[in-house]
Amino acid sequence: IEALKAAGRKVLMVGDGLNDAAALAKAHASMAPGAAVDASQSAADLVWMGDGLGAVALTIEVARAARRRALENFAFSALYNVLAMPAATFCLVNPLGAFWWTVGAGQYDDPKGDAERILSPVEDRPLP
Repeated sequence: IEALKAAGRKVLMVGDGLNDAAALAKAHASMAPGAAVDASQSAADLVWMGDGLGAVALTIEVARAARRRALENFAFSALYNVLAMPAATFCLVNPLGAFWWTVGAGQYDDPKGDAERILSPVEDRPLP
């Protein structure tokens, strides 16, 4: 784990035994099944119900989708600010127009919609 971290990698450790607890604590992110010993569960960042490893793949998939959505939101925010700030500064948009522009942009700032979009590809799939 230390060698991977020194190389700039982000380490996900999955473990269920007493000897895994130290490695779980050192990793960037860690997971343990619900059937793991208490020390591993306490050291893990995420504990899933069951024994199968399908939850690990699902968690990685959801994390990647969430990262993509966050980057989309940042890009949209940056684009919005690049366009809106000069327009407001040089009075190119009247106050009512700026209001509606902000309201329109607000539709992309919806945590519930983000969660639905991130989870929709995986929510109908049962865990293995």
